[in-house]
Amino acid sequence: MQWLNKFEKLLTLNDDLFNGVRNQNRHTKFMISIETKRNKILDEQSKLVKAKPAKKYINAESEDRYFSFKETRENMELLADNKEKIYFLTSEIYDYKTEDIITKNQKLPEFDAECEKMIGKIQTLAKLRAEIEASRCTEIIAEKNSEKIILNGPLNIITNAFKQMMTSVKPNGKPYLQKRIKDIADFLADNFVDENGNTLSKDTLQTYLSPGRNDKDPNSDQMIKF
Repeated sequence: MQWLNKFEKLLTLNDDLFNGVRNQNRHTKFMISIETKRNKILDEQSKLVKAKPAKKYINAESEDRYFSFKETRENMELLADNKEKIYFLTSEIYDYKTEDIITKNQKLPEFDAECEKMIGKIQTLAKLRAEIEASRCTEIIAEKNSEKIILNGPLNIITNAFKQMMTSVKPNGKPYLQKRIKDIADFLADNFVDENGNTLSKDTLQTYLSPGRNDKDPNSDQMIKF
């Protein structure tokens, strides 16, 4: 800044050397450049200037900087991501341990110990949050699984309908449902319950679905016809 001010004064004192339109333009460009550079420096300085916390909040000081956990925590809380917070705190710990500490505030804990405690807190809370979310997802899945369809009638009506779709119903030459009997039995057991809300027996379902057990089919007046 001092160099710019003296350079501006030098140009002003030698104003008579800038006679002529071309030289006057050069003089104007010099002045504009000086003012632009001066404003840029002032802007950069204003960004760097910040209020230093009170002595009671400074954990330690070195020749180059001070370490205030209170200020560090405030800056950390501005970060949204936990990984960014841990990175920031770890960086502060590294700076503290590599600096030549001149003074320490005996009334405050060690700066690096406070940062490490905060990292531990962030990691523990993040783990708990993940466990809570996982638990909620499990509860939602369990709730959805518990909402099975009630069969208000004989079990063999629905098994016979599936059996027909696996054997007799062939809209394009292939069975409408191409699946193993066991797989269909598992599907029915997972999605349906009897009229009393009881779980369906997979062994019974496989027996009813078997093509060779027509004796388990419902009467024709109850059978679903495709």
